[in-house]
Amino acid sequence: MDFEARADRLAKLIGEKLDVGGQGLEAKLRRGGRKLPRAVREAGEQLLAAERMSANPKLARQIDAD
Repeated sequence: MDFEARADRLAKLIGEKLDVGGQGLEAKLRRGGRKLPRAVREAGEQLLAAERMSANPKLARQIDAD
């Protein structure tokens, strides 16, 4: 599963479980704020960072897929 698919799945789950609106993972994390557990917020931020890095070919090689 690539980073974009993981981000979409996480955004969908956040929207369903916490009834948080917004388009995409970044907006849902921002709107969810303190409703989200710390571990979920941190994992979401790491996923967003990896997604941004994957857009750049040189930085994409530095990403640990695990």
